[in-house]
Amino acid sequence: MSMQNVRENIEDRLKRGVISIAQANVEMIRAERFRIITNGVPKEVRIALNEAVKNGQLAHRVKSDINPEAYYHPGFEYLLKAEFKRRLEMKLSALTAVLSHAGSESGEEE
Repeated sequence: MSMQNVRENIEDRLKRGVISIAQANVEMIRAERFRIITNGVPKEVRIALNEAVKNGQLAHRVKSDINPEAYYHPGFEYLLKAEFKRRLEMKLSALTAVLSHAGSESGEEE
């Protein structure tokens, strides 16, 4: 089933009142394999996500100095790690570009 079909299925069940918004979020994260949380999450949704962690549907990574908070499908932790690595490499690349640009400007002044 494609992601579009999964989304439509979840939206349909949500509209019919079969599942709540919080449950829909849990199902979407399972379908997407992971969701990185960079902004706040509504209390109701966070409660549902944490309940899903307790019953084994999802796993949770707490925010660290390097990585943001994330919820993920327990079988796909490797995809989350790969995403964290990709984001870190992008940050390092941007920092390297800024520093090399700053270094080249200071070299021109001498």
